[in-house]
Amino acid sequence: MGKMESSLAFLCLWICFIVFASTSNGCSEIPVVENAEVSESSKKPQYSDDDTLDYSCVSGHVSPRKIIYKCSNNEWIKLRGDKCTLKPCESPEDIPNGRYIVESGRNFVFGTTIKYICNDGYQIMSRYDTRTCREGGWDNQLPACEEVSCERIAPDGNIQVEGLPDHSEDLIRSGHRLTFSCVDKGLIVRGQKEIICQSNGEWSSPIPTCVEATCLPQWSTTVGHLKIEGLPDIEGPVKPGHRLTFSCTGEGMKLNGQRDITCQSNGEWSSPFPKCQEIACEEEPLTNVEILFGHPVIDSPYKPGHILLFRCIDVNLKLNGRRAIECQSNGEWDYPYPTCREITCEVPRDQHVS
Repeated sequence: MGKMESSLAFLCLWICFIVFASTSNGCSEIPVVENAEVSESSKKPQYSDDDTLDYSCVSGHVSPRKIIYKCSNNEWIKLRGDKCTLKPCESPEDIPNGRYIVESGRNFVFGTTIKYICNDGYQIMSRYDTRTCREGGWDNQLPACEEVSCERIAPDGNIQVEGLPDHSEDLIRSGHRLTFSCVDKGLIVRGQKEIICQSNGEWSSPIPTCVEATCLPQWSTTVGHLKIEGLPDIEGPVKPGHRLTFSCTGEGMKLNGQRDITCQSNGEWSSPFPKCQEIACEEEPLTNVEILFGHPVIDSPYKPGHILLFRCIDVNLKLNGRRAIECQSNGEWDYPYPTCREITCEVPRDQHVS
């Protein structure tokens, strides 16, 4: 029994010696280097004194010197090398008639994106307008800015165009203006008579057309309180020379605008369509006077029958005009607003001073 116990004790001592020897002679945990990885050629199950670790920077990062660690006295020491920092790209190239701005990132290092912008009157004609700093430098090709031009317009039908370049190969540049008119009488331009080539290479408005000169009416014979007489029997455009007459329906309404308007040869009405508005007397400026009382109220609107009573703002002033005025059925006051002025005494003419 004592012999077996001695064998077990010896076995335990031997195992402890092996474990101690394996852990005490070498380096265990591998150092962590930011933005770097241990090269495959340096990796081992166990590391002993004088073993080295070679580090490589991860994608998009560089180090001026190779990073190397050495196992010495059971710990890792750094032999040489610096940090792994973002890999720089060369300064971006400029382009004629354009410039670049930094869209994201900084200092033109890995991951930085720049965007190219053309000057006024030019536009990017390349597929991409951005470049990003990658592992091998700037991606995408350098974009190009070409002068903006609008599509040349070919006159069609009765439309006449003024302002086209003399030669078909000449560019129509940004800011160029075209003016349109109709060749035949009785026709008017429907659309914008002048269009401009914009900085995006598009015309400011669609190309106009020539149509028969007509005026557009409001087809309802009564619009609110507005009654229209003279509308055509058949719905459609109104030809030049046609006249419309307007009146107001309903009590207390008056016509604001022309009673008669005529369709002119240019397809425009001689005056805007009038409107019907409620009859009311207008407020007038107050000169040293204030409204003391109003029937039914002091505040506007002042409808026919409305009465205002005035007084001077100072007892030393004299009222000039009617103290009470009334709004008439035609929307006019029966008398003007009164005013107040200072009380003055005339100097006697025949005075003898002794």
